[in-house]
Amino acid sequence: MEEQFKKEDRILKKLISEAGTEKLGSNFNMKLMEQIEQRASERIQYQPLISKKGWVLLSIIFILPTLLYFTIPVELNGLPFDLPWKSLGQMLPEFKISKVFMYGTIFLALFFLQIPLLKKYVEAKY
Repeated sequence: MEEQFKKEDRILKKLISEAGTEKLGSNFNMKLMEQIEQRASERIQYQPLISKKGWVLLSIIFILPTLLYFTIPVELNGLPFDLPWKSLGQMLPEFKISKVFMYGTIFLALFFLQIPLLKKYVEAKY
């Protein structure tokens, strides 16, 4: 096995010696540094995974059916089967929010409100 690697090594050395090495220009380093600086100056544009239109659509999809369920009474008599939300309405006759849940939701909303503000602050500073 080592003999095979030695043979390949000899062939590669022979090919490299025949090809020779390329001579670099006198301003090669300057051109290379200019290209590096040019790439470093390019900023990556931030694009969110879900756009604002997408968030609006998702919120409508989740909030609208909930509001419709609690505001519009649905009475379908004469159906041969029982609708699942009919029994759900009997299990949850009143919708009350505890103070702890309300405070937790408010603090969570404030936390998520701080993220964009802190992001702008960090971007402005650095």
